[in-house]
Amino acid sequence: MELKDFFYGIQDFFVNIAFAPMDWLRSLQVESWFFANTINWVFLLIMACAFCFWVFNLNIFQEDERDYYAESHRDSGKSIEFFVGDEKSAH
Repeated sequence: MELKDFFYGIQDFFVNIAFAPMDWLRSLQVESWFFANTINWVFLLIMACAFCFWVFNLNIFQEDERDYYAESHRDSGKSIEFFVGDEKSAH
């Protein structure tokens, strides 16, 4: 067995086995665009869920940060907006 046979084996695996579902989806596009792009819809749904999760957690940490600065700088004589910004300008 030569080394080139090894690489031809890798090529054969990916072309004929690993990417066979992608070839099927490509041929399906003639019949239905929506079903041919199911992988894209799944990734888009995952991305939307991750974005919502990230924004929710970002809001939690922003509230924690405001509480931290309000408590730690309570006796400084400066308002909380000096440290974390004005809440009205953030919206």
